[in-house]
Amino acid sequence: MNNPVYETELGVAYCANCLDVLKTIPSTSIDLVMTSPPFALRRKKSYGNVSAEEYCDWFWPFAQEIARVLKRRGSFVLDIGGSWNKGNPTRTLYHFELLLRLCGAKGPFRLAQEFYWYNPARMPAPAQWVTIERVRVKDAVNPIWWLARSARPKASNRRVLKPYTKSMENLLAKGYNDGPRPSGHVVSKKWGRRQKGAIPPNLIIAANTKSNDPYMRACRQRGLEVHPARFVEAVPEFVTVHGYFEGIEQRTQCQNAHFQLDEL
Repeated sequence: MNNPVYETELGVAYCANCLDVLKTIPSTSIDLVMTSPPFALRRKKSYGNVSAEEYCDWFWPFAQEIARVLKRRGSFVLDIGGSWNKGNPTRTLYHFELLLRLCGAKGPFRLAQEFYWYNPARMPAPAQWVTIERVRVKDAVNPIWWLARSARPKASNRRVLKPYTKSMENLLAKGYNDGPRPSGHVVSKKWGRRQKGAIPPNLIIAANTKSNDPYMRACRQRGLEVHPARFVEAVPEFVTVHGYFEGIEQRTQCQNAHFQLDEL
Protein backbone atom coordinates (compact mmCIF):
# COMPACT_ATOMS: atom_id res chain seq x y z
CA MET A 1 0.00 0.00 0.00
CA ASN A 2 1.17 3.51 -0.77
CA ASN A 3 2.21 5.92 1.96
CA PRO A 4 -0.56 8.21 3.22
CA VAL A 5 -1.17 11.42 1.30
CA TYR A 6 -1.40 13.12 4.67
CA GLU A 7 -2.19 12.26 8.26
CA THR A 8 -3.43 14.06 11.37
CA GLU A 9 -4.21 13.03 14.92
CA LEU A 10 -7.66 12.04 13.62
CA GLY A 11 -6.40 9.56 11.02
CA VAL A 12 -4.77 9.11 7.63
CA ALA A 13 -5.80 9.62 3.99
CA TYR A 14 -4.63 7.41 1.14
CA CYS A 15 -4.51 8.04 -2.58
CA ALA A 16 -5.16 4.51 -3.83
CA ASN A 17 -7.76 2.07 -5.05
CA CYS A 18 -9.76 1.20 -1.95
CA LEU A 19 -9.67 -2.54 -2.72
CA ASP A 20 -5.89 -2.44 -2.40
CA VAL A 21 -6.19 -0.57 0.90
CA LEU A 22 -8.93 -2.81 2.27
CA LYS A 23 -6.87 -5.94 1.64
CA THR A 24 -4.15 -4.66 3.99
CA ILE A 25 -6.58 -4.14 6.90
CA PRO A 26 -6.94 -6.95 9.47
CA SER A 27 -10.25 -8.80 9.62
CA THR A 28 -12.93 -7.67 12.12
CA SER A 29 -10.98 -4.50 12.99
CA ILE A 30 -13.16 -1.63 11.66
CA ASP A 31 -16.26 -0.12 13.26
CA LEU A 32 -17.53 1.93 10.32
CA VAL A 33 -17.10 1.92 6.56
CA MET A 34 -18.86 4.71 4.69
CA THR A 35 -18.87 5.29 0.95
CA SER A 36 -20.60 7.12 -1.86
CA PRO A 37 -19.41 5.14 -4.89
CA PRO A 38 -19.88 6.12 -8.54
CA PHE A 39 -23.54 5.55 -9.39
CA ALA A 40 -24.80 3.54 -12.37
CA LEU A 41 -25.58 6.59 -14.49
CA ARG A 42 -26.30 6.27 -18.21
CA ARG A 43 -24.00 9.17 -19.05
CA LYS A 44 -20.37 8.19 -18.55
CA LYS A 45 -18.47 10.32 -16.09
CA SER A 46 -14.81 11.32 -16.15
CA TYR A 47 -14.24 9.62 -12.79
CA GLY A 48 -15.57 6.28 -14.07
CA ASN A 49 -18.87 4.49 -13.59
CA VAL A 50 -20.32 1.17 -14.70
CA SER A 51 -23.76 0.41 -16.11
CA ALA A 52 -26.77 -0.65 -14.08
CA GLU A 53 -26.58 -4.11 -15.65
CA GLU A 54 -22.99 -4.60 -14.44
CA TYR A 55 -23.24 -2.80 -11.12
CA CYS A 56 -23.92 -5.66 -8.69
CA ASP A 57 -21.05 -7.78 -10.03
CA TRP A 58 -18.74 -4.76 -10.06
CA PHE A 59 -19.57 -3.86 -6.46
CA TRP A 60 -19.38 -7.37 -5.02
CA PRO A 61 -15.58 -7.55 -4.46
CA PHE A 62 -15.77 -4.32 -2.45
CA ALA A 63 -18.67 -5.68 -0.40
CA GLN A 64 -16.76 -8.86 0.43
CA GLU A 65 -13.73 -6.95 1.69
CA ILE A 66 -15.87 -4.51 3.66
CA ALA A 67 -17.69 -7.40 5.32
CA ARG A 68 -14.36 -9.00 6.19
CA VAL A 69 -12.86 -5.95 7.90
CA LEU A 70 -15.97 -4.90 9.84
CA LYS A 71 -16.34 -5.81 13.48
CA ARG A 72 -19.34 -7.89 14.43
CA ARG A 73 -21.22 -4.79 15.59
CA GLY A 74 -19.75 -2.57 12.86
CA SER A 75 -21.72 -0.62 10.26
CA PHE A 76 -21.48 -0.12 6.51
CA VAL A 77 -23.17 3.08 5.30
CA LEU A 78 -23.76 3.24 1.54
CA ASP A 79 -25.01 6.39 -0.21
CA ILE A 80 -26.24 5.27 -3.62
CA GLY A 81 -28.36 7.29 -6.02
CA GLY A 82 -30.74 5.88 -8.58
CA SER A 83 -30.64 6.18 -12.36
CA TRP A 84 -32.92 6.24 -15.38
CA ASN A 85 -33.43 3.67 -18.11
CA LYS A 86 -32.14 4.67 -21.51
CA GLY A 87 -34.66 6.27 -23.85
CA ASN A 88 -37.72 6.28 -21.60
CA PRO A 89 -38.87 7.97 -18.38
CA THR A 90 -38.58 4.94 -16.11
CA ARG A 91 -36.11 4.14 -13.36
CA THR A 92 -33.58 1.35 -13.09
CA LEU A 93 -33.69 -0.98 -10.10
CA TYR A 94 -29.95 -1.51 -9.78
CA HIS A 95 -29.58 -0.04 -6.27
CA PHE A 96 -32.46 -2.19 -5.00
CA GLU A 97 -30.97 -5.24 -6.69
CA LEU A 98 -27.67 -4.46 -5.00
CA LEU A 99 -29.40 -4.13 -1.62
CA LEU A 100 -31.10 -7.51 -2.07
CA ARG A 101 -27.80 -9.11 -2.96
CA LEU A 102 -25.98 -7.54 -0.02
CA CYS A 103 -28.71 -8.48 2.48
CA GLY A 104 -30.26 -11.56 0.88
CA ALA A 105 -29.87 -15.19 1.89
CA LYS A 106 -26.25 -15.32 0.69
CA GLY A 107 -25.34 -11.72 1.52
CA PRO A 108 -23.03 -10.75 4.40
CA PHE A 109 -25.12 -7.84 5.70
CA ARG A 110 -28.42 -6.95 7.32
CA LEU A 111 -30.38 -3.80 6.58
CA ALA A 112 -30.41 -1.84 9.85
CA GLN A 113 -32.36 1.11 8.44
CA GLU A 114 -32.82 3.24 5.34
CA PHE A 115 -31.83 6.88 5.40
CA TYR A 116 -32.54 9.43 2.69
CA TRP A 117 -30.58 12.50 1.67
CA TYR A 118 -32.79 15.25 0.21
CA ASN A 119 -30.92 17.87 -1.81
CA PRO A 120 -33.29 20.84 -2.33
CA ALA A 121 -30.84 22.39 -4.80
CA ARG A 122 -30.67 19.37 -7.12
CA MET A 123 -30.88 20.28 -10.81
CA PRO A 124 -34.11 19.34 -12.63
CA ALA A 125 -32.86 16.33 -14.57
CA PRO A 126 -33.07 14.42 -16.83
CA ALA A 127 -34.02 17.50 -18.80
CA GLN A 128 -35.98 15.53 -21.42
CA TRP A 129 -38.45 14.13 -18.92
CA VAL A 130 -38.46 16.93 -16.32
CA THR A 131 -38.16 20.29 -18.13
CA ILE A 132 -39.03 19.50 -21.78
CA GLU A 133 -41.81 16.91 -21.77
CA ARG A 134 -42.73 17.71 -18.13
CA VAL A 135 -43.73 14.11 -17.39
CA ARG A 136 -41.57 13.67 -14.28
CA VAL A 137 -40.52 15.79 -11.29
CA LYS A 138 -36.89 16.38 -10.38
CA ASP A 139 -35.11 13.52 -8.65
CA ALA A 140 -33.79 15.09 -5.44
CA VAL A 141 -33.44 12.19 -2.99
CA ASN A 142 -30.65 9.64 -2.57
CA PRO A 143 -31.21 6.43 -0.60
CA ILE A 144 -28.58 5.67 2.03
CA TRP A 145 -28.48 2.04 3.11
CA TRP A 146 -27.31 1.49 6.70
CA LEU A 147 -26.03 -2.09 6.66
CA ALA A 148 -24.53 -4.14 9.45
CA ARG A 149 -23.07 -7.56 10.16
CA SER A 150 -25.43 -8.10 13.10
CA ALA A 151 -28.92 -7.07 14.14
CA ARG A 152 -27.53 -4.71 16.78
CA PRO A 153 -24.72 -2.53 15.41
CA LYS A 154 -23.32 0.18 17.66
CA ALA A 155 -25.62 3.21 17.53
CA SER A 156 -27.49 5.64 19.75
CA ASN A 157 -30.03 8.22 18.66
CA ARG A 158 -29.30 10.10 21.90
CA ARG A 159 -26.21 11.46 20.17
CA VAL A 160 -28.15 13.16 17.36
CA LEU A 161 -31.08 14.71 19.22
CA LYS A 162 -32.49 17.97 17.85
CA PRO A 163 -33.85 20.96 19.82
CA TYR A 164 -37.59 20.79 20.42
CA THR A 165 -39.75 22.85 18.08
CA LYS A 166 -41.84 25.69 19.49
CA SER A 167 -45.01 23.64 19.13
CA MET A 168 -43.42 20.71 20.98
CA GLU A 169 -42.30 23.05 23.76
CA ASN A 170 -45.89 24.29 24.08
CA LEU A 171 -47.16 20.74 24.13
CA LEU A 172 -44.75 19.77 26.89
CA ALA A 173 -45.75 22.85 28.89
CA LYS A 174 -49.50 22.28 28.54
CA GLY A 175 -49.35 18.53 28.95
CA TYR A 176 -49.80 15.59 26.59
CA ASN A 177 -53.23 14.23 25.73
CA ASP A 178 -52.53 10.56 26.32
CA GLY A 179 -54.69 7.71 25.08
CA PRO A 180 -55.56 6.01 21.76
CA ARG A 181 -55.15 7.79 18.45
CA PRO A 182 -57.15 7.31 15.20
CA SER A 183 -54.07 5.63 13.73
CA GLY A 184 -54.33 2.86 16.30
CA HIS A 185 -51.32 4.03 18.32
CA VAL A 186 -51.73 4.41 22.05
CA VAL A 187 -49.94 7.39 23.61
CA SER A 188 -48.93 6.72 27.20
CA LYS A 189 -48.36 9.29 29.92
CA LYS A 190 -44.61 8.76 29.46
CA TRP A 191 -44.79 10.62 26.14
CA GLY A 192 -45.15 13.90 28.00
CA ARG A 193 -41.79 13.61 29.72
CA ARG A 194 -39.17 16.15 28.73
CA GLN A 195 -36.11 14.47 27.30
CA LYS A 196 -32.85 16.04 26.10
CA GLY A 197 -34.23 16.74 22.65
CA ALA A 198 -36.28 15.41 19.76
CA ILE A 199 -35.36 12.23 17.90
CA PRO A 200 -34.60 13.15 14.27
CA PRO A 201 -36.17 11.34 11.31
CA ASN A 202 -34.25 9.27 8.81
CA LEU A 203 -34.21 12.19 6.36
CA ILE A 204 -31.09 14.35 5.99
CA ILE A 205 -31.76 17.68 4.26
CA ALA A 206 -28.70 19.41 2.81
CA ALA A 207 -28.02 21.39 -0.37
CA ASN A 208 -24.79 20.52 -2.13
CA THR A 209 -24.03 24.06 -3.30
CA LYS A 210 -20.74 25.04 -1.69
CA SER A 211 -18.45 26.97 -4.00
CA ASN A 212 -15.59 28.03 -1.73
CA ASP A 213 -14.77 25.18 0.66
CA PRO A 214 -11.15 24.15 1.47
CA TYR A 215 -11.15 21.46 -1.23
CA MET A 216 -12.25 23.85 -3.98
CA ARG A 217 -9.82 26.55 -2.84
CA ALA A 218 -6.97 24.02 -2.92
CA CYS A 219 -7.95 23.00 -6.47
CA ARG A 220 -8.02 26.60 -7.67
CA GLN A 221 -4.67 27.36 -6.05
CA ARG A 222 -3.09 24.41 -7.88
CA GLY A 223 -4.93 24.85 -11.18
CA LEU A 224 -6.75 21.53 -10.80
CA GLU A 225 -10.21 20.54 -11.99
CA VAL A 226 -12.80 20.29 -9.23
CA HIS A 227 -14.33 16.84 -8.88
CA PRO A 228 -17.90 16.94 -10.28
CA ALA A 229 -19.41 14.53 -7.72
CA ARG A 230 -18.34 15.85 -4.35
CA PHE A 231 -20.07 14.27 -1.38
CA VAL A 232 -22.16 16.64 0.76
CA GLU A 233 -20.68 17.00 4.25
CA ALA A 234 -23.98 16.67 6.13
CA VAL A 235 -24.24 12.91 5.64
CA PRO A 236 -20.84 11.85 7.01
CA GLU A 237 -21.17 14.55 9.69
CA PHE A 238 -24.39 12.93 10.91
CA VAL A 239 -22.70 9.53 11.00
CA THR A 240 -19.29 10.51 12.38
CA VAL A 241 -18.97 14.04 13.75
CA HIS A 242 -22.32 13.91 15.50
CA GLY A 243 -21.57 10.34 16.42
CA TYR A 244 -24.77 8.46 15.62
CA PHE A 245 -22.73 5.27 15.60
CA GLU A 246 -21.54 5.49 19.18
CA GLY A 247 -18.11 4.60 20.48
CA ILE A 248 -16.56 3.86 17.11
CA GLU A 249 -13.02 4.08 15.86
CA GLN A 250 -13.81 5.81 12.61
CA ARG A 251 -12.22 4.90 9.33
CA THR A 252 -13.88 5.74 6.04
CA GLN A 253 -13.24 3.96 2.74
CA CYS A 254 -14.60 5.60 -0.42
CA GLN A 255 -14.37 3.91 -3.80
CA ASN A 256 -14.39 7.25 -5.60
CA ALA A 257 -11.94 8.86 -3.20
CA HIS A 258 -8.97 7.85 -5.32
CA PHE A 259 -10.45 9.70 -8.30
CA GLN A 260 -10.66 12.88 -6.23
CA LEU A 261 -7.24 12.47 -4.69
CA ASP A 262 -5.60 11.70 -8.03
CA GLU A 263 -6.52 15.27 -9.01
CA LEU A 264 -4.81 16.64 -5.95
